[in-house]
Amino acid sequence: MLVRQLSDGFIDRLKATNLWRNHLRKDCQRGVVFLAIRNDYVDFYYKGGRLFHYNGNNFSTHIKYASVIDTKNDNRNYLTEQELTERTLVSDFEKGYERIKENCFNFSKVEALGVAKAYEKNSYTSSKDIIFLDLEIAFQESGKNQDRIDFLIFNTKEKEIQFIEAKHYTNSEIRAKGTPKVIRQVKKYNDLIRGHRNAILLAYVNYIALINQIFDLELPSPSILRKDTKLFIFGFDEDQSKGRLTTQVLSNSEYKEVVVYTAQQIDDSLTGMWKKKISVIKEN
Repeated sequence: MLVRQLSDGFIDRLKATNLWRNHLRKDCQRGVVFLAIRNDYVDFYYKGGRLFHYNGNNFSTHIKYASVIDTKNDNRNYLTEQELTERTLVSDFEKGYERIKENCFNFSKVEALGVAKAYEKNSYTSSKDIIFLDLEIAFQESGKNQDRIDFLIFNTKEKEIQFIEAKHYTNSEIRAKGTPKVIRQVKKYNDLIRGHRNAILLAYVNYIALINQIFDLELPSPSILRKDTKLFIFGFDEDQSKGRLTTQVLSNSEYKEVVVYTAQQIDDSLTGMWKKKISVIKEN
């Protein structure tokens, strides 16, 4: 099940790397990059894409992000064919950092970009009461096709955590004559959450303790888990809000089975997303 832990010495090794000291720490503190803790590794997200993976010894990134030409201090966007033969790829992540970020952004999809706005504005390094805590949450450690809950938010005053499944208005999974795929998905998540509440709470008690160590914070531990995943639908315009969002989506009676929050876009805080009260599970 869900595990959030790092082995002894992991954080010290991360902090000793040049990529962390010179680039990632600053961007994480600004909310531009988001650090997510896993089972003895961490992932760094940028604009919805997984920018870097760190396993306690080495960083890695996807080949489509890492294919960055060394500009040799020439920042032109266009090269002749002859000039291309004289160039090489950058030899380290530090040198190619900004261009790797740019490539990561270029491959991001609309829903991932929406989620990115949430962590950019509400990272755990901010001083807000409701913060973005984790994303792409899988309940198993392996399996490429497994479902992943989009993100988790944390009310630091109430010490409650809340899972969120985000769908852009254009996603066909929110529409169906019968039961939309997203409804089945959210109900499945709810069953998992209710069946493993103690493990989930323990995982995020560990998670918070590690985040506090990494960023020298004093975030409280969660003690309450909201048992229903909230469905967040976003990305519609004013006319769609008054028309097709209701007639093509929310009028489906299946939506009465889940908790739904709609907004044209993610605002500067997560207060609106949080405010609808639903049932909770308290720690024993």
